[in-house]
Amino acid sequence: MKWNRTELSWAFYDWANSVYALIVMAAFFPVILSHHVSVADSGQSPTVVLGFASAGASLVVVILAPLLGALGDQYGARRKLLAAFAILGILSTFSLSLVEDGHPLLAACVFAFGNIGFSLANGLYDALIVNVTSRERLDRLSALGFALGYGGSLMLFVLGFLATQYPQWFGLADGIAAMRMTFVLAALWWLGFTIPLLIVALDEKPLAKPGTGARQHIRDAFAELQDTLREVRQNRNAAFFLLAYWFYMDGVYTVMKMAVVYSEALGFDWMVPMKGILLVQVIAIPATLVYGRLAGRFGPRRMILIGVFAYLVVTAGAPLMSQPEHFYILAMVIGLAQGGIQSLSRSMYAKLIPHQESGKYFGFYNMVGKSSAVLGPLMMASLALILNEELAILAIPVLLIAGMAIMSRVDNPDDDD
Repeated sequence: MKWNRTELSWAFYDWANSVYALIVMAAFFPVILSHHVSVADSGQSPTVVLGFASAGASLVVVILAPLLGALGDQYGARRKLLAAFAILGILSTFSLSLVEDGHPLLAACVFAFGNIGFSLANGLYDALIVNVTSRERLDRLSALGFALGYGGSLMLFVLGFLATQYPQWFGLADGIAAMRMTFVLAALWWLGFTIPLLIVALDEKPLAKPGTGARQHIRDAFAELQDTLREVRQNRNAAFFLLAYWFYMDGVYTVMKMAVVYSEALGFDWMVPMKGILLVQVIAIPATLVYGRLAGRFGPRRMILIGVFAYLVVTAGAPLMSQPEHFYILAMVIGLAQGGIQSLSRSMYAKLIPHQESGKYFGFYNMVGKSSAVLGPLMMASLALILNEELAILAIPVLLIAGMAIMSRVDNPDDDD
């Protein structure tokens, strides 16, 4: 399949911003938080601090995402809003390199701002997919975006990983200095590769009449949100999809954010999850593209359910891990499933909504995804406090089972074609 310039410019934003998800969110920030900003000295568990920081950021996204999506439709300004929140995420990523030891709460707050910028910009980006391609190409283009995201973030992760192991090659003092350097590179990478999308991808025409004041835009946006909520409730497929997505993405996002601190709770050296993350990235690139192809044959719903089931198996067995090899097996299974779940969820939802109002609908999509990311980390943090950190992950299979049960009631949107 050949891609045009607009489609490629859209897909390369995944290449741009996925470095934040991997370098900051999943890999190096949890290590720095655990060992080098004195969380342990404060008497607080890294799982608890990271869980509450992630949940707090997600709560902000839940509140703002649908409103921003509706405002993007009203103004025809999705790209401008995307740029604004991408800059927030980029500046926060850069700022993490400046947080010194002994300031765990400051580090957690900067991390939370980065999550807010990343998530809100990503929701606006998702909404642009219907502007840049046809319905028939949605699954494949969404998969291409995630595959590029895994590929780009893998390149920077390998560089950062080598720098932590051999800091003298890069003229750095130690591995922590290497991680801080990688935050700077991630910010520059995110900034540079965002530019093609901002130049090429086009917004829809604004829904509001020219000359409408800002207050009226906001009132119209809230009215539009109310209309959208009614429409979603009347659209059985979209309503059940969003509910299912709320549950199963809770499990996916929580694993992504908490894997490093969880592995350390099991007694593994921090290098074990780093190698696991490398496995996930390498495997996810071809696996995501294969999911996009198989969705054309079996439908996106069935492929999503297969991926969620794979997550269910590995998270249910996670407390039994006792050797690094067990963690690597878990990472390989997640690599096979993670990108497919994410990419097909995005494209399947795009098929269930009216394209001319994708901003507000994807605002709800982002709200649902990030509200699920509130519950998962909170459940893990709470179980870590009540029981122990090793058993905290058992909250995830419950959420995955609920998501699978609800998704089984959603019709495959391609059956209507």
